[in-house]
Amino acid sequence: MGLHNSYQASDLVKLDILLNGQPADAMATIRLEFLGDSVLDILVTWRLYRSYPNVDPGELTYLCAASVSNDNFSIAAFKQNLYPHLQYGFSNLGSQISEFVKSTSDLSKTSILAHAIKAPKVLEDLVESIAGAMLIDTNLDLHKVWKVFKPLLSPKVTPDNLELPPCRELIELCDSLGYFIKSTIH
Repeated sequence: MGLHNSYQASDLVKLDILLNGQPADAMATIRLEFLGDSVLDILVTWRLYRSYPNVDPGELTYLCAASVSNDNFSIAAFKQNLYPHLQYGFSNLGSQISEFVKSTSDLSKTSILAHAIKAPKVLEDLVESIAGAMLIDTNLDLHKVWKVFKPLLSPKVTPDNLELPPCRELIELCDSLGYFIKSTIH
């Protein structure tokens, strides 16, 4: 189910601008991105909370951070073919997007999150802006927004494949061995 097939905006001009590449008001798009970031964060947080009742809150925090990452949103923009609709004034941004798209196209589904090409942040911003526009268009109906975004953001990171930041792993290992790391303020 693609984004275009699963959602029809009723009258929100900003969503049409984002999807059809018409000239956009930059400030309005940034505001939609701000809203969409929060919306996706709460939706993913709620999914994780309900899906993993026995996982401790610290691990849920890392799962959420991994799930609402630039890479995940950028890959969603790639998979849903949203990136061609972007308008940008910087030629180096176009080449960065092209490089990311090419590298992502060449990878298998299992290695897609582990590739070395950094996703341009504008792809994440696009996904967040669309989520914000949908929230407004649906009259703040989180269930409708989640219905569209759930397949896009299906769990790529689970408790079984979560890679903790090395610093946290070291702290947890030290704690389990009875060593305690003192933090110092410089």
